[in-house]
Amino acid sequence: MGATPAQLRVVSVQDFSLASSWAGAMRKVVAIEYVTLNNVMEAPVWTQPYFSQDVGQFQDGHLHAASQLLLGRVTYEGMSEAWPQAPADEGGFAERINTMPKEVVTSQRGELTWNSTALHPDKLVQHVKALRQQDGANILIYGSGQVVRPLLQADLLDELHLLLCPVSVEEGKKLFEGKEVKLKPARQQGFSGGMTLLSFVPESA
Repeated sequence: MGATPAQLRVVSVQDFSLASSWAGAMRKVVAIEYVTLNNVMEAPVWTQPYFSQDVGQFQDGHLHAASQLLLGRVTYEGMSEAWPQAPADEGGFAERINTMPKEVVTSQRGELTWNSTALHPDKLVQHVKALRQQDGANILIYGSGQVVRPLLQADLLDELHLLLCPVSVEEGKKLFEGKEVKLKPARQQGFSGGMTLLSFVPESA
């Protein structure tokens, strides 16, 4: 995450949701990804010069529209180390992210903290199919390329929001790798700090 709690406030998710009017929609799976110009998503310290209050509002709106997080192991480890140390902010981003349930897609053994349970990668697709059939709030993914890629390929991602930073980096894991994925552009918006939001929905939407 490129945000700090001081930069975040609660806003209506209706400002940001793409699919709230879809007929028959139940739970949505929503991914938010920071990416560089050359498609790198790993270790997004390069977001810091471009983070702004309106990006924080966007992130906050989506977090408060979700009832759980779905994370890869690396993303979980980074966030579970940083966010429990954030200052208390009753009703704010830090309280919400620290208290909401999380599922971590991992094959590694070991105890998980931060209100988290483990989900084996082999069970990811079937598990998400079942979650999407339930009524309730959204399932939110941050980072976690190893989670996002198989869900894209299985057509199980309802919204993909790319926060594009105007920078390229020499090294790092890329978001789009492997099999071809086709999506439908849904929204584009510039933020005051220099990031650009590129939002996509499934081609069939």
